[in-house]
Amino acid sequence: MSGLVASQFPDQQGKSVGDVRQLLASSAIPVPEELLGEEEIDAARIDVYQIGVLAYRIAFNQALPLQQETVEWVDPEKDPFEGKLTEWIRQAIEMLPDERQANAGQQLEELTQILYADAQQDDDSSSVYGALNKSLSQANIMVDWGATTPIEQDFIKQRMSYQSVHDGRQVTVRIWSGLQPQEGQAGRNRHLLRFIDRCHTLRSNTLQVPQLYDFGFSMMGLFTVQEYIEDGQTLAAWLDQQDVSLPPRLQVAESILRAVNQLHDLGLAHGDLKPENILVRLQGEQNQIILLDMLDLDSNGRLPFSPEYSPSSNVSSKARDRYATYLIIDELFSRCGGQTKKIREEIKLALGDNLQEVPKSLEPLRYTLENASLPEEPETPKINFSWGDLMCSETGEDLESDQGNYYLSVRKTPSEFRMYITGSRKKLALFTNYAEDKLRSV
Repeated sequence: MSGLVASQFPDQQGKSVGDVRQLLASSAIPVPEELLGEEEIDAARIDVYQIGVLAYRIAFNQALPLQQETVEWVDPEKDPFEGKLTEWIRQAIEMLPDERQANAGQQLEELTQILYADAQQDDDSSSVYGALNKSLSQANIMVDWGATTPIEQDFIKQRMSYQSVHDGRQVTVRIWSGLQPQEGQAGRNRHLLRFIDRCHTLRSNTLQVPQLYDFGFSMMGLFTVQEYIEDGQTLAAWLDQQDVSLPPRLQVAESILRAVNQLHDLGLAHGDLKPENILVRLQGEQNQIILLDMLDLDSNGRLPFSPEYSPSSNVSSKARDRYATYLIIDELFSRCGGQTKKIREEIKLALGDNLQEVPKSLEPLRYTLENASLPEEPETPKINFSWGDLMCSETGEDLESDQGNYYLSVRKTPSEFRMYITGSRKKLALFTNYAEDKLRSV
């Protein structure tokens, strides 16, 4: 039935099945696209969503609870699949269509791989373990990169950090003593392999992150050696300054957007964006930012994130980046008053009244920032039309624009001149008589 949402009837009113969807619904599964007011609907991803909801019911013998008119993942009371279907179903029921599987065919392919995972587990585990072994290093970390500062120990993450010198440059060395490739630890090994792939991508591209000099697995555990940036201050400290004017704030906001977009274009996500993980530096006369802690892991090899800059719903790392970016930029302009009205309005629109909506893209915010310094357009005076038999209410009504635009068309006949002004919902027709040189009807 969801495939009908995209269908169109050849009627003059241009109505679609979507207009009478409630009458045609074949189940009580709420669709996020309706809640979000989507205009362009991908019916295939609606199928994916509904399949995910049904699969949860079939797999766990319980229904997903409704949260704010849509369903939200909760851990099942009993899971006979021991977590194997969790990520597959969670992706299918993402609020944002782009975060789901593309279609039911992709869902089926992924499910087949999951169902046959046991038969292929040994081969797959060996493949991942073998790939990690390619990153084994003969480096003697504490000798090759001797500590020049006291060693900081994070017992929760099982991580040591200190500064050292690499080819005459200050570097930061991190060692996760509890993270090594281990046979039989397929899940953790996959997390580590994704981290190693992340390191390769960062080292082979020029991004707004500290340069990565070396990484791999030593006898002491997983390690990274990154550039240590001495100048600059965290965005949290920079925001505490009371005298920062609007132009530097705009520079920093644009730099943050540029850095995040660069990561996403490469298929990467930061995953833990917050003011403490953003370094502000003055390069010439421009304020630029560096993203910190791109390479961090918890004791299980997973990427950490900060709840205060994450939506309450479970989302992907990229979606979490977009949400955090909007929140951070809102903080940037919170002290600027009416000068940044357009920016604050765009942020409020994207995050919703409850500040929990996840923006689908950073592009609207980028566009708003670019045009924030333009002067406000002067208010256009209204033109009032009064006519005896004009079809409207007694008190009159506005001819609503189509996103700020009206469309003008003109036709001539031998006896009269016709002008049509079209808005979003209605059209105003003005007819004049050549002979009398006046309006004949409206």
